[in-house]
Amino acid sequence: HCNPKSSTGRLNIFCRAILDNCDEYEKIPKNYNGEMFLEITTRSFDIKISKGDKLNQMRLRKKSINYLNDENLKKISKKTKLIFTKKKIIENGLRVSVDLSNDNKICAYVARNSLSNINFSKINFYEIKKFWKPLKPTNNSLIIEKNKFYILKSKEKIRIPSNLAGEMIPYDTGIGDFRAHYAGFFDPGFGD
Repeated sequence: HCNPKSSTGRLNIFCRAILDNCDEYEKIPKNYNGEMFLEITTRSFDIKISKGDKLNQMRLRKKSINYLNDENLKKISKKTKLIFTKKKIIENGLRVSVDLSNDNKICAYVARNSLSNINFSKINFYEIKKFWKPLKPTNNSLIIEKNKFYILKSKEKIRIPSNLAGEMIPYDTGIGDFRAHYAGFFDPGFGD
């Protein structure tokens, strides 16, 4: 299974793996032998990529995925805290929500229109304010404008134990082709 790296998603670069004679994006059939391609669309910034840049990642599995039910998540959370909030929000998995609780604190960033390009391989190089505008809520709410890219702060802080991995899934797939996130995984040990 493949997915964009989180650094790719944070720059609003849509990136997915495509394989010859495969009927699904981002999935690699067992014993596949052939070429792999990346579909790349940058949606907010002009991006310079170079040989060796890592935009997508592959995850290999020994077995099929075993999703933990809420009962098991609650048991694990009693031993190793998974979510750090006043409320324990385990309902159809760990729920993560947007933090709009304080009108004086930054809750999001919106991508600015910029004439400069971003060199993908340069890390901790650019001034944030050149590409991102910080936002604070007003009366505990935020207006999200169409055709703009936002990074929102979560209210919850989470931790993934070193023997597990987490996967971001849509809260409600019935809303259609709405991408709430780009990178789909939390690696074992995330948040420690």
